[in-house]
Amino acid sequence: MTVAFHSSVVLGFRRRAATMALKADVNGRALVSATWVNENRSSIGVVDSTWHLPHENRDAAKEHQTKRIPGSIFFDIDKVANLETGLPHMLPSAEFFRESLQALRIDVKRPVVFYSANCFVGFARAWWTFRAFGIEDVYVLDGGIEAWIAAGFPVDATEDRDEPDAEAEVPAVLRRESFVRSLDDVGKNIDTQKELLVDARSPAGRFDVRMPEPRAGEKQSDESIDPGLLAGIRKRSVHQSAQGSR
Repeated sequence: MTVAFHSSVVLGFRRRAATMALKADVNGRALVSATWVNENRSSIGVVDSTWHLPHENRDAAKEHQTKRIPGSIFFDIDKVANLETGLPHMLPSAEFFRESLQALRIDVKRPVVFYSANCFVGFARAWWTFRAFGIEDVYVLDGGIEAWIAAGFPVDATEDRDEPDAEAEVPAVLRRESFVRSLDDVGKNIDTQKELLVDARSPAGRFDVRMPEPRAGEKQSDESIDPGLLAGIRKRSVHQSAQGSR
């Protein structure tokens, strides 16, 4: 008996097999190297999630147009967000997130690698956002685009770019509320200490309140705590944590 398979079915099998092989290759790591990304470019999606502080007056989307990893898509954490809160890059609804991925043509059936043009929050926020919606086959390019350039791989510097795959698959997603804590939750945790609260800002400057808050709209009343600290927070650097100090 002869069995015939439709070409789309065969393509689906091949994609799943390739994805399983890539998962085994990274072995649960969140960070991937520039060499790994280059070797697997045909099987993965590459996303530029660069973000700049407002006072820097830089346009990450425009910068992407003239300096990007070939074939990469730009993901704006301030646009794929809840736009009704008045706060930057708040987690959107599941419906809006899915619609945004469809508009950007990001195929989440393939591994997705995020990178940034700076060592700032954009790539980490995008990586976390995808995981918050149950998309876990996501990674971060270690060292960002500068590591890519240092490795000698090509950079697309043309303003005209190829459109992403029009057949990108975006299944229904659910927002995992266990990934989110409200302001009220954080306030209660100061007393209960049930969860560890980590301040990821640099220890020199903003954490120890020696530098002003760079974003507009921060106010301090006579009764407020230091603008850079939450009650009960102690400073501990990444280097101290790595060395096991307490």
